[in-house]
Amino acid sequence: MKMPKLRNLSSTRYLAHRALNRFLVKELGGRRFGTILDIGAGKGPYKKFLECDKYVPLDVENRSGDPDTVIADLNEKIPLSDNYADCVICTEVLEHIKKPQQALREIHRVLKKGGLLVLTTPMVWPHHEVPNDFCRYTRFGLEYLLTETRFKNVKILASNPHFYTTSQLVVMNLRNPLWKPAVMLINALAVISSKFFKDDDLPLGHHVVAYK
Repeated sequence: MKMPKLRNLSSTRYLAHRALNRFLVKELGGRRFGTILDIGAGKGPYKKFLECDKYVPLDVENRSGDPDTVIADLNEKIPLSDNYADCVICTEVLEHIKKPQQALREIHRVLKKGGLLVLTTPMVWPHHEVPNDFCRYTRFGLEYLLTETRFKNVKILASNPHFYTTSQLVVMNLRNPLWKPAVMLINALAVISSKFFKDDDLPLGHHVVAYK
C-alpha cells in the first residue's frame, strides 16, 4: 500500500487525515491479500492503494457507483458467507453503529481463520452524520468489545498525542481563507511536536489491529 496523497497542509482536516493514512500504510503497506472487505467504504478512497486479488466495498448505500458494493446494515447480518475475507478494513464506522458487538461478531464471522481486522474509530471529535453518531471509544472499551467478540492478538494504539489533538480542534473551524497561514503553521507545529510528545491519553481516535 502506497501512502495516500494527503490533503494540503492548509486543510482544516489535515492532521486527522495524516494520522489515519499513516496507520493504514504502516499496517497494510507491502502486504497482499486475497479478498479485502472494506466496511463503510463510502467512495472507496483507499481502494487504489490496497494490494489484493479482490476488493469488496460494503456500506449502507452505494456511494461510489461500484456494482460490486454490498449493501448492509452492520446492526444486522452481513450478507456474506463465513470465512469470506482475508482482511477487513473498518475506518471511522464503529461510532455510527447502535449494536457494536453485533457488528464485530459479524466481522469475526466473515473473516477467515487468521484473518486481519484493521479498524479505526474516533475518541475526540465533534458530532458527525447526525443523528447516527452514537459512541466515542476509549482503548479500554475497544479492548473489551474485541475480546468479547473473540478477536485475538488485539493491538490498540492512540492515533496521536495530546498537543496534536488540541491543534486539530483549534484549526477545524478556521475555514475562512484568511486563516490559511495560521492553519498551516498550527498543522506544521503539530506534526513536529508529535515527534517529541508520545502521551496517549487524549487522542483524536484509536487504531486497532486484531486477528480471528
